[in-house]
Amino acid sequence: VNMPINDKLFVVQSEIIKELAAGNESAVIVGRCADYVLSGYQNVVKIFVCADFDKRMETVSERHGLTPAQSKDLIVKTDKRRANYYNYYTGKKWGKIENYDLVINSSKSGVDGAVKVIKAMLED
Repeated sequence: VNMPINDKLFVVQSEIIKELAAGNESAVIVGRCADYVLSGYQNVVKIFVCADFDKRMETVSERHGLTPAQSKDLIVKTDKRRANYYNYYTGKKWGKIENYDLVINSSKSGVDGAVKVIKAMLED
């Protein structure tokens, strides 16, 4: 089939995600529209982790050694790319809480706190 490379990549990634979901082991899939790809599957928990913009800038600056202006630019461009990708392939709006079972603001909980909340939810 003659389709754009991005679409071919999405199809291959979706097949891999479905293979993982069909297996006997648990898996964590970050991004790749996995919530959409696995929408008909049982035992799927859709989680969105967000953070306040200032905290994200601080984290990106530290992690990548960037100035605040560079961090802001990177975050804005990355969010735009993620939103465009998700919106295009799913027909949904990226980041809308209705698309997820759990939304965590890691600015409030910290990364370790977010992990604790997720683990507690999955243990029930």
